[in-house]
Order: sequence, then C-alpha cells, then structure tokens
Amino acid sequence: MKSILQIILIAVTLASCGKGIIQLQQEQNLHMDNFYARGSKSIGVSVQAKVNLIHKVWLDAGHMEHMTPEQKLQYIDEQVHSQIMHLFGAFKMYFYKGVPKLGNGQKLDYLGSVYNEQTNEHILTYQYLGYAQVDEQYEGVVKLPLPRRPDSIYKKGKRGLSKNPCTDKHYNSKGDHWYFWNLFNYGCFLQAGVDYDLADVEFTHMPSTMSTYPEYDRLLQTSSDSDLKELPIYIFFGTAKPKSSVPIDLKGVKYLEDNYKKLKVFLKNKGFTQTSKIQYGVTSTLHTYQRLMPQSGVVAVIKVFFGNTGIVETAVADFHKLFKEALEKSSVMYYVGHSGLGGNLDLTSIEANVGKITPPKDQYQIYFFDSCSSYPYYTQMYFDKKVGAITKDGTVDTSGTYNLDIVTNGLETYFVRASNDFESFVSSILDVYEKQVYKSWQEIVDDLHFVSLKKASIMGGQMLAINGDEDNPTTIPYVEYDEKNLFPQKITFAASFKNNQIRNFIVNNDNEAFRKKLDDIYHDGEQVYILSDEGVVYYKDKLHPRWTTSSVNNNKTGEYVYLSYVFNGDKAVLYLVSSDNTVYYKINGSAVKLSARQHPSKKKWLLLGEDDQNNTFGQDSDGDYFQWKPSPASNGSKQYMWLPSVAKKAIYTTTIN
Repeated sequence: MKSILQIILIAVTLASCGKGIIQLQQEQNLHMDNFYARGSKSIGVSVQAKVNLIHKVWLDAGHMEHMTPEQKLQYIDEQVHSQIMHLFGAFKMYFYKGVPKLGNGQKLDYLGSVYNEQTNEHILTYQYLGYAQVDEQYEGVVKLPLPRRPDSIYKKGKRGLSKNPCTDKHYNSKGDHWYFWNLFNYGCFLQAGVDYDLADVEFTHMPSTMSTYPEYDRLLQTSSDSDLKELPIYIFFGTAKPKSSVPIDLKGVKYLEDNYKKLKVFLKNKGFTQTSKIQYGVTSTLHTYQRLMPQSGVVAVIKVFFGNTGIVETAVADFHKLFKEALEKSSVMYYVGHSGLGGNLDLTSIEANVGKITPPKDQYQIYFFDSCSSYPYYTQMYFDKKVGAITKDGTVDTSGTYNLDIVTNGLETYFVRASNDFESFVSSILDVYEKQVYKSWQEIVDDLHFVSLKKASIMGGQMLAINGDEDNPTTIPYVEYDEKNLFPQKITFAASFKNNQIRNFIVNNDNEAFRKKLDDIYHDGEQVYILSDEGVVYYKDKLHPRWTTSSVNNNKTGEYVYLSYVFNGDKAVLYLVSSDNTVYYKINGSAVKLSARQHPSKKKWLLLGEDDQNNTFGQDSDGDYFQWKPSPASNGSKQYMWLPSVAKKAIYTTTIN
C-alpha cells in the first residue's frame, strides 16, 4: 500500500497540474483588502486578519483502503476542510470573538504524513492560509481547539445520549456541529490530546480603512420623470420561525409585528406615503412607500418585504423572486433575517429556483446583510456578480468592489435590534438627499454599533464591518441639490458675517419670505448661519462651501437664537442663546448644556471664537468686543471672567479658521 503522502502527490498532480497546492475554491476576483469594523465589545474594534495555520488531521486508513486516488483526495479534502470549519465553534469558546472567512482566498498545502500502525490512521500535516474577522486582541499566535477526527467528533461527544452536550441544545445535529461545538458546555467530556488539540493559529492584522464614503452621487438612478432621480431601496424582514403565516397587518407574528409598527412610524416621520400593500398567499407581504425630496429632486421608493426567507421554508419562492429583483434593480438592499449557516442567501441555491441573477455592473449598489455571521458567507459570492465593470479610469474591475459595498456582521445578531439598525442605516442614506448631511462609512458603522449595543447591550456586539470600500472616495461625493428647497418652513434666525461683521440678520421669518432674501443673506459672506424652528442649524463657511447641518437635539427648539459654530482643532462648539439671552453650548455630538460664558449685561453674543488656550473672544449685539478667560473658583471648579477684549485681532484669527 502506498503511503498517504504518495497518494496525495499523485492526486494533487492530477488535480492541479503539478502546482503542489490544492485550492478549496477558485481564487480569481478575490476581494480581501482593507475594511473597517466595530468590535464584539462596546469599546472594542474588530479587524480583518490573515490566518496561518499548520496543523494535523487524523485519517482512517481502513476507510481509504479501497478508494481510487481521486476518491482519496476528495476524502482528505473533506476532512481537512471540516476541521478548519470547526474554527467557527473554536472562536465562540473565548471571551474575544472572531469568525473565519469562507470562499475564495483559502489555500491548502499538504506537507506530509506519517502512518500510525496502532490506530491504523494516517496523520496528515497541512498548512492553511486564509482570512478572518477577529477582535483586535487576536494578534500573533493564538491557541484554538480543533478536533483530531472531524468525521467522528460529533459521535464521540454525544456518547450515546439523546442530545450531544458538546454543542448547542437547539441546533444539535451533526451537520451544525462545526458552528456550535463548545468544550465548556456542562457534560462535555472530550479530552485534549485524544479528541482535540490546541492548534497554533497565527493572526496578522490587515490595516483598516480610515475615511471612506458611500458613493452617494452614484447611488441615484434615472427616473421616468427626466427632472427627477430615483433611489430604489428594498428591505427584507425574515421571520424568526420558519413556515410562519404572515398576515398583511403582521399581527401576532413575533418580531415582525413590532418591527412593522416601528417602521411605519419611522417612514411617516420621514415624510413617506404608503402606496401599496400586497399579500402573497399566507407567508409574506410587500409594502411600498414613496417620498419626493425636493431639496435634491430625488424620489425614494422603499419596498418592504415581510415573510419566510429560509432556503427550505414554505412558499419561499415569493422571497426569491423579490430578492432577485432587488439585486438587479435596487440602489440599496437591506436584509434582516436568518443566515441559515450561509444557506438562506446562497446565490446558487436561489438561482436554482428563479434563474440567473444579474446585478447591474454599471450601477453602484449597497447591500446590508444584517444577519448572523454574514461576513463569512455573503461577501465574495456577491462581489463576484459585479466583476467586469469599467472604472472611471477605464480599467476593468476584477474584484467586484467598484460598484458594490457590503455591510456585514461577523457574529450573531438579534431580531430585537432590527428596527434600530434599519432606522440608523436608512437615515444615514436619506439624510444626504434631504439635509445634505454626509457620513463616512466609518461614521455609519460606528453609529450602527452604538444603537445596536444601546438596544441590546447584554447581547454584545455583532462585529459590524464594511466590505469593499477600499476603492471608495475619501472626500465627500456631493450630490446636486436646490439650495432654496433645503430649508424648512420657518426660520428662527439667519445671519451672515463678512470680516467678522454682521451683514444681514433675519429673525422669525417664514420660508417663502426667507427664500426671497436667501441670495442676499449669503452673497459674498464668509460665514452664514441659519437656525430653523425645528432646531436644525444650517451653515456655510470657508471650511464648508456647501450647506452643512447640525441638529440642536434639545426640547427647547424654537427658543434659541443661533450664535456661531466654532472650530478649534477637532473640537466643534455650537453656541446658542435662549429667549432670555442665556448662553448654551454644544460640543460635537454632545447634549446642549448651560454655558458659564454669560454677558454681564445679558446682551446677545453674535460671534464667538476660541484660541488654543481655551480663551474665548467675541462680539456682542452692540458691536463691542469681549474676552472670557478661565479662572478657578473657590470651590475648585472652573468659572469664567468677562473682560473687554484687549486684542481685537484675536477674534479675526480664531473664528472658523
């Protein structure tokens, strides 16, 4: 009998033309570049890492004895691949989490074998090179448990019991063991050095993207109305339980009913009108909403599906047809439901039901797979569908990322989070075309991470990540819009400043009257500030040549007069004054607070600036300049002294510079 090594060499020569390396899958169009992620803990960050594993697998020589070389190679591949798949469960046994990458990019090199005559087994050594999304604590060599004999580890752990104590009590089958196995479960008596070994897995961090933007300008599609543009968004909510009946009002359907109610309120507050409801049998419904955003001339059409999304669930063909439509026609596709360990949204399986899926290669799209461990399952197969686009520099996109960005979870997520994730994500998209608020991918992912943990912090974080953004712009991709349609119905305060002097000042004006004066308000002005009755500040200045907004986020909206937006390094301070001339401030995204900087005569401050020593300079409503200097109070807290300004030039150099 030939040694296992000879068999492998013969089989590899036949299978891979003498390259000496077996690929688990083809490598072309591999997308495995930088990405940005939030971690498994509220203060953690996850990263993408290269994985290097040299390990051994035990193979039954008796089982292989009568196989052909091709069959032996297939058996070896299956056992090695199964052992590597058990990394999913291995990560779950530790405080710091991670998840291996599936699909393209995995390499196996079979290094050699020895025969154990006592057990009649071949002990095969191999090297595995791949990728994973891991908590940043995983760096260098980390020991993770892997079963010696993947084909028999389930039976060994079960020990003849009705349920296997070494895996999940609900997902207790042999087919799910790789994902759920856990040596620390009560009653699991698997032994180190007998049933499993601690493998030395080397992790090398890949650099994260730092400031990339969704290509908001390229999300828009041509509308049937030539004067408008369209933003088609498809939302899919899958049922928590398979084979559920789904009435059109979703009453009684766990999680869906709650998400439906929140969704309706959210879209109503965003100005959407429901245009249709469709019932598909008893398993799914489709609700369509629409809204025109006159600021940008964009019609947003949101189609929301509620129903069964599992690959083998009742009447799942309804979902598959709409999912195919979404991939081919949407600008944004958002899915929340079960991943089915990668099966539910497997493109090959779906295409077997509804035919070939052909997403537009010339249309930029965003897919958000808000399901359990979507990172290892739902990236490469979807990027492969977008390969071949012609980029702006005339080259051919071979990775599929030029016209596609994908948001994923590395870990499990929960249905209770769905409405929060949806609202945060969709708001970030819509606010561009409604309010001219542009968030980077990093800001969007951080916001999602924050709202998710706030909703269900006890469940940990799901390792949110953006995939495919390494070729995205690093500066804001501005969208055309009508400035006069940007502002709301009532303006509380508007002013422009030229050389730090007020040129124009409007208080309590309606939108129509304000529009007539708008051109004069900001014509040749260095800084322009507008406060709406909704508490939203619109401003233009040297740093922001287009209208930018900042929400006051306080229940006193309508009682403030806006003063100024002061930049000092990375700190942005919004100063406000109430109807009684009391000064308030708001730093970056913080809440509005009472300021110690009060005018001794209760006059209004009209212009403020700060120097690098935290001294504040300004001008009041009488045109007098002033200066605040911090002074320690008797109780040890900080207070501020008001002084006539001793250096008028300071205000010129410290305000919005």
